[in-house]
Amino acid sequence: MNKLNDSGKGLSLKMLFLWSIIGVIFLILLGIVVMFVAMPYYNDGRALGIPFLILLSGISLLIAFVGRKQMLRVENKATTPINTLSSGDVEIAGKVKAVGKTIISPTGQNCVYYDAYWFDSIVVINDGETQHTSAVPVDHEVRSSSFVIIDQYGEAELDLHDVDLNNVQRHREQVWMHEFKGIITCSNSKRNPIGGKISDHYREFNLKAGDNFYYNGVIEESKYENETGIAALPPIVKEQPPLLTEIPTGARKWKLKGGIIGNKSEEQIKNKYKKVMVISFVVSVVFLVFAVILHLLPLGTISELLKE
Repeated sequence: MNKLNDSGKGLSLKMLFLWSIIGVIFLILLGIVVMFVAMPYYNDGRALGIPFLILLSGISLLIAFVGRKQMLRVENKATTPINTLSSGDVEIAGKVKAVGKTIISPTGQNCVYYDAYWFDSIVVINDGETQHTSAVPVDHEVRSSSFVIIDQYGEAELDLHDVDLNNVQRHREQVWMHEFKGIITCSNSKRNPIGGKISDHYREFNLKAGDNFYYNGVIEESKYENETGIAALPPIVKEQPPLLTEIPTGARKWKLKGGIIGNKSEEQIKNKYKKVMVISFVVSVVFLVFAVILHLLPLGTISELLKE
């Protein structure tokens, strides 16, 4: 597939995220203004219904815009051959290859990397009346064995320590969007808790040997160095695994700094964003059509038509 290398063009994920929030706030304010303008004009429930439909139409259109931007980001950006990686904005597409021993996740998955979260459900009461359930993280565990990403040109080792798949935005300079398939989401039994940790719910992302790997974002070369510039050993962890799972791979190591990451193929990710764009646009048009119908026809007339 021919692609344009436009890695330096368009909005970054961080800016896209910020502008999306600003867009939603603008649409909410616009809906409030339209509501106050419409209240003297309509003498029935349309004064609230029409602004609400316009607001929903605008939010759906904004989601379609974000989906299109992400689709073009994946579609137009040239894949960087692994043997030519350098610090900056890149697209990596390849396969996961284990180096040495693999690890077992809390759910028994044989993998090279997992990111596990334990959640409790709490009930939040607002104003002493309304209430909603919220998921609160109570524990988090990340482990990996040595692995590389390979393509037809070479292989590279990736440092995933900064990846935070549970939050869209972890740091101000990092925005993560995950595109994983096979995400494990389940309730956590109190009698046989996953990983020996008691919680209400559990969620796990993992990478297995042979999986597709896709990353679209910023990287920088990762090195173990001390203050004098001499290569230093990795930090010692409190609980050493029974087997030596992290060994030198012999490949250059790159640190991921924020972007789209997942174990889907590039085509699957592109098609997902395309589907989001099309569905959101259709929903936006439907809401707008309903708003026009409400404007043209009084509620009484609409009720009579529905009864017929």
